[in-house]
Amino acid sequence: MFLSPLDFVSKLAALVPPPRLNITRFYGVLAPNSHVRAEVTASQRGKNSPRLAEYLGDSDKPYHASSMSWAQRLKRVFNIDITQCEVCAKFNVKIIACITARDCTAQAFSSQIRHPSAMIEFELTIKQEKTKMKITTIGLDIAKRVFHVVCCNKEGRLLKKKMLKRAEVLAFFHSHPQCLVAIESCATSSYWAREIQGCGHEVKLIPPQHVKAFLVGNKNDCNDALAIAIAARQPHIRAVGIKSVEQQDNQAQHKARALAVGQRTALCNQIRGLVAEYGICVPQGVHKLHKHISIWLEDSNQQLSAQFEALLLQLNEQLQTLDSSIEVYDKAIMQYAKNNAICQRLLSVPGIGPMISSAYFNEVGNGRAYRKGRNVSASLGLVPKQHSSGGKDVLLGISKKGNCYLRCLLVKGAKAVVSRAKSKDDKLSLWINHLVCTRGIIGHV
Repeated sequence: MFLSPLDFVSKLAALVPPPRLNITRFYGVLAPNSHVRAEVTASQRGKNSPRLAEYLGDSDKPYHASSMSWAQRLKRVFNIDITQCEVCAKFNVKIIACITARDCTAQAFSSQIRHPSAMIEFELTIKQEKTKMKITTIGLDIAKRVFHVVCCNKEGRLLKKKMLKRAEVLAFFHSHPQCLVAIESCATSSYWAREIQGCGHEVKLIPPQHVKAFLVGNKNDCNDALAIAIAARQPHIRAVGIKSVEQQDNQAQHKARALAVGQRTALCNQIRGLVAEYGICVPQGVHKLHKHISIWLEDSNQQLSAQFEALLLQLNEQLQTLDSSIEVYDKAIMQYAKNNAICQRLLSVPGIGPMISSAYFNEVGNGRAYRKGRNVSASLGLVPKQHSSGGKDVLLGISKKGNCYLRCLLVKGAKAVVSRAKSKDDKLSLWINHLVCTRGIIGHV
């Protein structure tokens, strides 16, 4: 709808609900014409109102001037008749709205009136208002039972925030239009990312260390969700890859194996400490400890009491159980690496076996989230840490960021390659031997 500014202000003011404060002065400045003031005054009101004359004849009845309905205002001011239903044309339409309601405003501006001196395009204004109110980014702060979401527009303005129970999360995203959903990369984030992707949304996992920089005010769930949404809109912050179910299954095998290895190491140290109280010293190594335990239990000449031998027998059974569990995990990981095409390609690299290849696949996946190999090294903390200033580059040791479990496996594989390069004369071994001679094995690895 196109109107001049004066016509628009005059018609818009007629829709202002009472009380109209300073409306006469407002129109006295912008529109001193009397016909404009007539549009502002409602029907059956004013000093010449016939209803006023009727009530003045009977002094016992107080006079209450009736106000115009919204349908009457729209019909009188904009010449739009919305008092009848467009479908049945029989029943009056009841309007419950105000001038701040965008639906009512859009309906009022839907007339095809064109003014010769049109200077304002109201349709464009309404579209811009709708664009400002459109939700484009949702920040989700996940937890165990209570979740918090904040909704922002394209400009980053907060439009809505809400607390959700765990059972209400998926229903909320199913009913919401498609947009960008940002989640902090933490426990269960990959699961919720896959589920929300199934609802038709785009999901980004943001590293927690980058989210902290955008936290404003006190730390609470709503502010955390808002910081996640703001961090997701930063082009320089890289998102974390979403793990598939296959990656999580294999990662669970590695976690369980690492737990069993840690328990076995703790148990071996406990046995060494106990037998040391009886004057027995055991060399390092799990296999050597197994061998000595068998000797202690079979040799009756050892200065061990019967009660301690019974305790040692129980500890030995626990150690054997842990060894069996680790062996089962190793077989499962090897079988997975054998059936995975990406792991098979990684096995062609010197120093990488089934354990490293499967752990590498869990962290990196198919590699599509990285632009080049150096980005993978940086994500694993294998590149030098930088502390430069004033145009002077200062490189330190490796940054040690990222997955420490995978980095430990890669370092062990590299040490194995370096230790076996002494007796080889291929191109790679000659390069490694040259580095060892110039920098030393500790500085190189």
